[in-house]
Amino acid sequence: MPDYRVFGRCLRSALPLPELAPVAGAGPPDWTLRVTRRPVPAAVGELWGEYRLGDAFLRLHAAPDGLRLVHSGTGCYTIAPDGSDIVWHAVPGASRGLARAAVMGPVLAAALHLRGVHCLHGSAVALGAEGLAFLAPKGFGKSTLAAALVRAGARLLSDDTVAVELGADGIVWPGGQRVRLWRDAARRLADRSVRPVPVATGKYEVTCAGPARAEGVRLAAIYVLEPVGGAADVARHRLPASAALVALLRHAKLAHLLGVCESRTLLDRSLALARRVPVYELALPRGYGRLADVVARLAAWHPAAEALVPGVGE
Repeated sequence: MPDYRVFGRCLRSALPLPELAPVAGAGPPDWTLRVTRRPVPAAVGELWGEYRLGDAFLRLHAAPDGLRLVHSGTGCYTIAPDGSDIVWHAVPGASRGLARAAVMGPVLAAALHLRGVHCLHGSAVALGAEGLAFLAPKGFGKSTLAAALVRAGARLLSDDTVAVELGADGIVWPGGQRVRLWRDAARRLADRSVRPVPVATGKYEVTCAGPARAEGVRLAAIYVLEPVGGAADVARHRLPASAALVALLRHAKLAHLLGVCESRTLLDRSLALARRVPVYELALPRGYGRLADVVARLAAWHPAAEALVPGVGE
């Protein structure tokens, strides 16, 4: 099984993950993902939470031997108590593309949660040695903004899952080097040498140019996106402590799945993050024609972004 470097750790996976670059000599893996057709053990465990989108659903259970994430499209993923061993119990005919999305999303987020790493639903980029995270519900433009920043010279850290180590500085770890965009955004923002690949969700997966890096960066700011009319100014204001805490809780990656049982843990970690990293609301004008303005404002607010080229990707 190949080894991959993801979220600051080594994953040995029987499921190929083309969005990650294989690494050699990484040492013992932190996680091992195995695939089996054997049925899931009978004891499903206590239901922590459920997330539904149409007919599809995710359910997270706490079992005696760890966590069990049930994904209606691909099967069940059992996760050891320390997150080190993950087994995908695949249902017949399961899509490997959907399984990849599940592993890179809620499965690894659950494994990280067991190890004390806080995961947010958003996208993140690196500007030199600093990281910026963008949080928003689906369809608000966080992936598009990240892609515009990458096109202007930033480095993609992750799309969809932002993994933050809650140390003194708040370190955000790089995930996959692909971003998922709607077709028109992919046409405008993808490098001309990169071919966008359609995926099951109707979006297009774009691989970001440049070598993947394993090291994490200090999270300098978290932006909660608030789309506004296209003629509005690009503006930000720092959220007070209570509003910042609410925003981080709302955008926790596993907020719907961890449920009441883990609410105290989620609250404590969100509070620790709000104390370490400034959280802003970002007025994000709608329209591709305003992306250059947003990139320019972010460059002005963050000295590490001086090398950005705001007009690129208009």
